[in-house]
Amino acid sequence: MTDPVQVDVVRVVSLHEAWLRRRHLGCVLDFVRWCDNPLAFVFASVMDPFATAEGVDGFRELCQVAEAGGRRVELLRTDLMGVPFAAHGGSLGAIGLTTSTRHHGLPMRRTQLDTYRGRQLCPLVFVPALACWQRGYVLGAVVPRLGAGIAACGCGPCDDRSLLRFDRTWTSQVPQEVREDAQAHDVAEWSRLATAVLSASQPGVAWATICAGAFRTAGHIGDTCKVKITLPKSLT
Repeated sequence: MTDPVQVDVVRVVSLHEAWLRRRHLGCVLDFVRWCDNPLAFVFASVMDPFATAEGVDGFRELCQVAEAGGRRVELLRTDLMGVPFAAHGGSLGAIGLTTSTRHHGLPMRRTQLDTYRGRQLCPLVFVPALACWQRGYVLGAVVPRLGAGIAACGCGPCDDRSLLRFDRTWTSQVPQEVREDAQAHDVAEWSRLATAVLSASQPGVAWATICAGAFRTAGHIGDTCKVKITLPKSLT
């Protein structure tokens, strides 16, 4: 990483999620300090490389070191983590359309693969009120007691159709047209959220406000519907 390259070259660094943990992080930080070039990070994981608080904290520290001196730093193949990354000074965040394009995938153990395949029977959809993706059956479980508001959507692709249309389960896999419908909604809504955050006078504060709202909504769902909503650690 210390060899010189052209000034318009960005070094792409692909790292296993383990490098974000405290026991390994110092080594990565040293190499980043020794490198003078713009950097683009991609993280590999079986599921979510930012699924733990330690991983999120490690990534924040990595960004602080990498961005020192105004260096260009990018986060590729990520999920909504790209928004706070950009809000706190990152140059670019690339959000994937599917779970497999939101990180570098790794081989799964048999039990993990069975769980993964089971989840593929119901669509995954971005829920603005929770600032994250949830399975359609989660909306089906909460709407009867919470009301239809959480499933209402006025984005262009939805055209006022309820997100409850994704509360369905198939015997093999979600049909392609349903996945495309969900992805069109996802892009419209997380793009709207990202624009609102990054155009705010204080993007970091705007992002924190959205996160706080998501946790309030999840807590209300838990109290009212007795449904536990798991929010990603990146919202903390």
